[in-house]
Amino acid sequence: MTPASLLAARRCERLVREGSARYLSLDVVGAEPLLRAALAEAERSGRPRAIARSAHSLYDFLRHEGREAESAAALERIVCAHRRISGMDGRWTAEWRDELIGLYGRLDRPADLEALCGERLESDVRRHGRRSVEVAWALLTLAWAHRGAGRWDEAEARGREALALLEEALGCDDPRTGWALIGLALARDHAGDRPNAEAALRRARANWARVGHADRVAAVDELAAALRCPPDGACETRKRTSCSAARLTGPIFASPLL
Repeated sequence: MTPASLLAARRCERLVREGSARYLSLDVVGAEPLLRAALAEAERSGRPRAIARSAHSLYDFLRHEGREAESAAALERIVCAHRRISGMDGRWTAEWRDELIGLYGRLDRPADLEALCGERLESDVRRHGRRSVEVAWALLTLAWAHRGAGRWDEAEARGREALALLEEALGCDDPRTGWALIGLALARDHAGDRPNAEAALRRARANWARVGHADRVAAVDELAAALRCPPDGACETRKRTSCSAARLTGPIFASPLL
């Protein structure tokens, strides 16, 4: 570590403290330039831990102020810093990468989203094994990204891979297969294959109903009604398809709530 790097890291720490104190005292205008200056000093220091800490402070500030689009750059710096600290497969790299996946989805950045979901899949294969349930969740998240980019054939392929893994690990009637079945139903509906789309929805509904997931069952019913409408946009129910699908598809992260 050079003297210049050490001095920059110390200036970063001071600016983070001062910026955070300003924000806690509700001085939003005064806090932001200090937090941005802290990140600049961290970058100047070249120390990944300083970059991660200062970028985290700026990201929290922007997120709490409702400025999601601006917060993406800070979150990207956090992920990059943790890649340097613990590698592509480190725990905190994975945690912050998942956060960035969700943000890219909300900001409708399909190219960035697909690339990051692909990175997550490769990492989960290394961390958990190619036949693991965690890889199935990563495949479903990549399928969601492909759908957002209009790459329906690839989305369906990834979804089928995920469903096969879940059925192999958990059984065909496990409620967690519902996430893959919903994605498959959307892909089949997009291809004009309504019978198989409806069959996938029935399976998902039955598996969730069996364990009392009433909210998911209701969402499946709404989605099924929408898919029965003509795809010409005239049906108000079909126009709500995206609302129902949003509750049942999206980034899937390992959780006891699955």
